[in-house]
Amino acid sequence: MKADALISSILGSPVSSLAPESPLHAIRGWDSLMMVSLVVRIEELIGRELTETELDGLRTVADIQQFVKEF
Repeated sequence: MKADALISSILGSPVSSLAPESPLHAIRGWDSLMMVSLVVRIEELIGRELTETELDGLRTVADIQQFVKEF
């Protein structure tokens, strides 16, 4: 699954205009509950819990793209 599709599914609308360097917190409508949803979806995708280091590394769309690409 692509990062933009993952984020779009959490927001409930397409996010076609996101630049890879966009910080998650700057996405319109993004909040802590959406971040939790993102983490849960990624954990379901990879079949394990994220480490603290991995969580700290998920700050931008590009971070998510790179992380999801590995799985």
